[in-house]
Amino acid sequence: MRISADISERIRIIRFPLILGVIFIHNYAYLGLAGTDAGTAIPSSALFIENLFSNGLARIAVPLFYIMSGYLFFNDFVGFPGEYVDKFKRRASSLLVPFLLWNVGLLILYIIVQSFQPTKVFLALHTKPLINYSVYEYMRAIFGIGRDPISYQFWFIRDLMILVLMSPVIHYLATRLRNSMLCICLIFWLLNIDTIINSEALLFFYIGSYLSINRSDIKYFDRQYVTVTLAFILLTVVDAIGKTSGYADKNIIIHKTMEIAGVVSVWTLTKVLLKTKTSRLLAYLSNYAFFVFACHEPLLRVLRKLVFRYMYPHTNGSFILLYFTVSLIDAALSLGVGLLLHNFFPGVYGIATGNRSKAPDEPRSGVGVQGAKAPALSGQS
Repeated sequence: MRISADISERIRIIRFPLILGVIFIHNYAYLGLAGTDAGTAIPSSALFIENLFSNGLARIAVPLFYIMSGYLFFNDFVGFPGEYVDKFKRRASSLLVPFLLWNVGLLILYIIVQSFQPTKVFLALHTKPLINYSVYEYMRAIFGIGRDPISYQFWFIRDLMILVLMSPVIHYLATRLRNSMLCICLIFWLLNIDTIINSEALLFFYIGSYLSINRSDIKYFDRQYVTVTLAFILLTVVDAIGKTSGYADKNIIIHKTMEIAGVVSVWTLTKVLLKTKTSRLLAYLSNYAFFVFACHEPLLRVLRKLVFRYMYPHTNGSFILLYFTVSLIDAALSLGVGLLLHNFFPGVYGIATGNRSKAPDEPRSGVGVQGAKAPALSGQS
């Protein structure tokens, strides 16, 4: 089944906003002062706002990315052995190459920065100096073996590569066991049972694969976008109140339900968004989504430490202002670097982003060519 033009464009326009969500997640209550990552006490009102955005509204980013990845992977797919070989080859370029490039590059950067007293405070880790790592420790840091990769946001790509390798099994399960396997994945996710990959990655990649393989109607909830969005907002507020009050462990069901409602809500809202002029800008920015994802850390960590070294916050207003400001500056700087690199060093940009679709010179129209394939953060279909 080849996806239609409107579905392709709905996937495209949601990518950059989801990347902003990832940045807000990583900026949650992690206001490290210069020389430490311990942070400082955050006033309750500011903490509520951070929980509302970082632990609430933004939390649907990772599930949606995995759903889109699974959906696109099995798009226009029959299941012949040659198709898997072709998919694996393309994923080596779009996933493995940038995964290695960014992690090896960041490892080298950390070693250089930690070698100088004035700069090492900004990229200090709670481990021994990287220059003293063994070969095995370097491999663990690069590939994320038993830990996050050195560029920690790439845990998403690491788990996605594992899921790609598991795709023949996933295709079989989504074809033969269908709902039974979905229930198993759901239970693992609800109980936070991780295997060789994150339970969240497994569940939502399987959902995307299931929807694509079984040609399910992904427009099913479009007419209920008001209802599901109100439910998402209500659950997000309740969840944020619980987390701010210290009851995070007791409202896990509320949080998980909120994530599912959020995924449905945001997807249905893309239909509405597609009809606005904003969709043209989002379609353009989507071409830089992967670069912003890869670049935003450790830049975010450095920005936090710079800001809190010279602008020590002490009120609710100052915490909230810096929370949003640091997140948006990080996104803007990452996007700016991506634009410059794409314009002046397109070859390097292509390798760094896994040779994803080239960005146009100006925002494109809201709807693409009939049947066009929309590459997700994770790679092309």
